[in-house]
Amino acid sequence: MTNPASSTPWQSGSKARAVQHAFVNARIRDINARAITTLFTPTLAALKDTIPALRKATPEKVQAVFFHLTERLQSAQLTINLMAPSWFMSPNNYESYTQMYERAIKADQMKLTDSDPKNPAEMRVVADEKATFPKKLVEVDYKLGAMGVKMTRHDVKATPSAGPGRGLSPGARGIGDAVQKMTPGALVQTGNEYTASNAQFDPRTRQVFAALNYGRRPHGACIDYGHSYLVLSDKFKRDALYFRRRYLRGLRGQGGQRR
Repeated sequence: MTNPASSTPWQSGSKARAVQHAFVNARIRDINARAITTLFTPTLAALKDTIPALRKATPEKVQAVFFHLTERLQSAQLTINLMAPSWFMSPNNYESYTQMYERAIKADQMKLTDSDPKNPAEMRVVADEKATFPKKLVEVDYKLGAMGVKMTRHDVKATPSAGPGRGLSPGARGIGDAVQKMTPGALVQTGNEYTASNAQFDPRTRQVFAALNYGRRPHGACIDYGHSYLVLSDKFKRDALYFRRRYLRGLRGQGGQRR
């Protein structure tokens, strides 16, 4: 006998925010479970090895530097760069800030295009998937061509939980169900439009990307998108996942903020 919850993990009308919270909470728990052995200790070793002034420092001194750097990161602003003329010289009918997947919804279906030269559809999805999901959940590969990035592989490894159990640990009900709603799967191209191959995908569940202005740049963290910027409320820092921009270096030179 099969459990119907395994095939319909999210009921019609489920709140997108509930999906996002399930995913973020599970990822944070997974990260914290290995915080000391794979994050904290190696970071201390890297600081001691790469900063000349710390090579002969005591463990206490290295830790003090680590916590100072952490405080600087935590106090930095979350920013979204923008081009002011395009934002304020035409009417904005959106009730809230939306990301590109939501803006691409037409007649209840997402239809991405290559109209934004900074965010061609396949390049954008490849970059977002690599930044969002560990390989154990979603694995994406690509190749570089004359026309840009071409997705060559998109495997969704996360599966809905078979049992009715509750919880947000990495292996419990929550993470697999959330991923099934958050990933579009391989894109299907028809003409100049791209749609999601994953029938469960909900564009509203995709996160908003911002950049952490840890360098305190006067024009925001990512001027590729304009020299004006929004500053997000600090409350968003507590329900966010952070990653380096290295995911984009092979995709678009120096990369940039994605939203």
